[in-house]
Amino acid sequence: MGRLRKRLNTLAHVDLTGSVREIEQLTGIPKSSVARLLNDKTELQELRDIQRQELIQQWQRSALESIGESKKLKARTKGEAILNAAIASDKIIAIENPPNAQKQQINIGDNRQLVVNLHKSLKGLVRK
Repeated sequence: MGRLRKRLNTLAHVDLTGSVREIEQLTGIPKSSVARLLNDKTELQELRDIQRQELIQQWQRSALESIGESKKLKARTKGEAILNAAIASDKIIAIENPPNAQKQQINIGDNRQLVVNLHKSLKGLVRK
């Protein structure tokens, strides 16, 4: 019981946006335990969702700013605008367009990836 409480406390204070393997490396908790706790505890699931949303919002804010700056630099393509957005952020090192144009793959500095729906207003800014 004490070990479970320690693991829950540890998981409540770390970044849960990555994969189970990444969380295992961060905390030292076996990935089977991490997966079980993330699936069983709704509080941890909610915390993970909140952290992911905050990360996406941070990216969107920095992308909007840098896309505005890239307009000043007259980015000629969507790719150039997205690349400028990626460079402007501290955490994000690359943004890629997978075959499905509705999604953007964001490569974050610590080797994690998120695939998110690009906000409609942001898509409009990128296309211009």
